[in-house]
Amino acid sequence: MLLPLAYLLIPWRIRARRRRRLWQGDPASRVLGAWYEINDLLRLAGRPAPPSLAATEVSAFAARATAGPSHGLRPAAAPTAPEFLTDLAALVNRVVFAPIGVTADEAGRAVALAVGYRTELLSRRSRRQRWLWALDPRPLLWQRQIRLDRAAR
Repeated sequence: MLLPLAYLLIPWRIRARRRRRLWQGDPASRVLGAWYEINDLLRLAGRPAPPSLAATEVSAFAARATAGPSHGLRPAAAPTAPEFLTDLAALVNRVVFAPIGVTADEAGRAVALAVGYRTELLSRRSRRQRWLWALDPRPLLWQRQIRLDRAAR
């Protein structure tokens, strides 16, 4: 009885995490949250980015990885232009490596890029696949590797 109820809470938890990642916190956290969303989508699509890739390489990988055949209802086209993801990768690099951070407007752009990528990627999936992704608990368990030392800034 409790297991089915717990399973039905997964979409709510995923939405709450996405809301926290993308719309709460300082601009740097929001940019990283957008980056995590892109990486989660790649993993759900069965094409995780190799951990050895830099952010700019991941953006190119994501553009190629999601350009494969769709479920047959839509043409197989790249969901985003490489420049689209390159902009997000540049913001991630600024957050992680640059002494200056990002502004709230830039964080808003990163969020818009991640939401647009998600929308386009999901639109190319079948209804069944979208339901399976919504109920998949794995994104809640995946560990994050980017850690920022806020005290050092």
